[in-house]
Amino acid sequence: MGNPIVGDPLYSANRSLKMKLSGQALHAYKLTLTHPITSEKIEAIAPLPHEFTKLLNYLRQKNN
Repeated sequence: MGNPIVGDPLYSANRSLKMKLSGQALHAYKLTLTHPITSEKIEAIAPLPHEFTKLLNYLRQKNN
């Protein structure tokens, strides 16, 4: 909390990011919840979007 999200036009303003993003760099890799009736554990896994992989590679190169 209290940190800007990459791609947030209000708080991050892409000050030092020279890469165009289609939205905010916010992603939930895994969500787990309990079904309200059966109490079954439900889990959804979403791999990192390709655009985020490109962003991570860009940031790693920038910091080296």
